Amino acid sequence: MSMQKNRNYFTALHFAAEMNSKEILEYLISLGADINAKNADGETPLHLAVEAECKDIIEILISHGADINAKDDMLQTLLHRASMLDNNNEIAKSLISHGIDLNARDNQGCSALDYAKEGRNKELIKLLISHGAKRRK
Repeated sequence: MSMQKNRNYFTALHFAAEMNSKEILEYLISLGADINAKNADGETPLHLAVEAECKDIIEILISHGADINAKDDMLQTLLHRASMLDNNNEIAKSLISHGIDLNARDNQGCSALDYAKEGRNKELIKLLISHGAKRRK
């Protein structure tokens, strides 16, 4: 189903994901909304849900086939975004459990591990390395 987009290419699904509106999100999905639609910055609804720390929305989107390895225009994945959150590692754990690429690099050449190190998030650094994230050479 094609949904209207605003000038920033946000669909109703983007707004529902960002606003943690579970009922509206599920309704839009039931109507056939494009779960991987990208806004003007290349962000999917899942990117916005991760950034807004909407755990239930993240799980709903993934369960309906959202691309877990989607990249925005800066080549950042969901795990890049999760690694920038203030020590909220539950989202990163969830993404890892769904098989996200641990070693994807953004347009700056940084991985989620690099951002975790920059934020001095020791728990996330250990988590990423224990699941196979590679250190820079």
